Amino acid sequence: MPENRLQQTQGQRFFLEQGNGASPEVFTRVGLINTNFSFSAAANLTESEIPDLNDFDKPFTISREVRSIDVSMEGSGNIDHRYVYDMLSQQLSGTTKNYKIRQDNASTGWTLTCPYILETFTVDAPYKEQATCSISLKQNGTPVLTKNA
Repeated sequence: MPENRLQQTQGQRFFLEQGNGASPEVFTRVGLINTNFSFSAAANLTESEIPDLNDFDKPFTISREVRSIDVSMEGSGNIDHRYVYDMLSQQLSGTTKNYKIRQDNASTGWTLTCPYILETFTVDAPYKEQATCSISLKQNGTPVLTKNA
């Protein structure tokens, strides 16, 4: 019987791409996120407690429904000076931009496209050392998930 092993995904297979706002929109890879990358998708729920009408002494049943979905992304890396102005400009203007989170495996890749607000943009520049930065993006619209061709 052939082995059925976990097919791991290396961290370098995740990319962040920023849209330019044109029509059609062109996305380019953000060179700042090159050492650490994480994202999360969470459901915000509403809950109701439902009593048993035949026996009010029984514990209530909980019913949950998805009220909204929240997608966020964080990353960090060595600074590529070509991207700092765009990120800082977005941060200071408070604008929303389209981004793609891409998981780039040959047969199982996917892309999550969504408008995001740049929540934080932090630069750490120690004297005579490579400067690094970190960013945090928060969803501000509807995420669209597609399987890569």
